[in-house]
Parts: sequence; C-alpha cells; structure tokens
Amino acid sequence: MAFEEAIQQSGELQTTALADICSLLAELETIAKSSEPDEGKVHLILITLRSRFEELTRRAQMFMSGLQRRIDLQAFGLEDFLAYKQRLLDYLERFIHELIVVTAEISAILSESTPSR
Repeated sequence: MAFEEAIQQSGELQTTALADICSLLAELETIAKSSEPDEGKVHLILITLRSRFEELTRRAQMFMSGLQRRIDLQAFGLEDFLAYKQRLLDYLERFIHELIVVTAEISAILSESTPSR
C-alpha cells in the first residue's frame, strides 16, 4: 500500500531520533556531574544532539509534504480514504505515544540536572 511505503521512506516520523535525543541528554547529565567534564565529548554530544533535532524536523516536514502530495494525486473512493485515514491515525498515535514517553524521560533528565534553588 502507498501509505506503508511512505512511512518507510526518508520522510517518516522517527521514534529512533527521539530515543537518541533522550540518550544524548542523559550522557550530558552524566558528564555534567563529573568533577572534570571532557569538553571535547560535550562538544561532540551537542553537535550530535543538534543534528538529531534537525533530522527529526526535516523528516517530519518531508512526511507532511508527502502526505499532502499523495492526497492531492490520488482520487480516493470513500472506503479507500477511510482505510487510509485510519492507518494514518494509527501511525500518528504510535508516534505521539512514543513522543510522550520520551518527553517524560527528557523532562526527568533535565529536572535532575537543574540545580535546586
């Protein structure tokens, strides 16, 4: 089906990027707690973190553009449209669920690394 092909292409919404972002932030937190943080490692992590955010943004933009093109180019019958819509909603729900989980993890990491006042 066109939808399954679309989500496997470069414009997919990637939960792996979310997990990578969480992991990189946790690594930064660990480094921040050390008595002598490795500046080179911090720099590399920050560059990688920025890259993952940029890639996540780029892929989300490609995903949305691809969806619009498919909708514009295909004349859906009602049943096909409803099936397509349901698969899209299921896919987005899975991504949003993962986003919520990772957001909670990131929030916890940031809360732990923020000095108490």
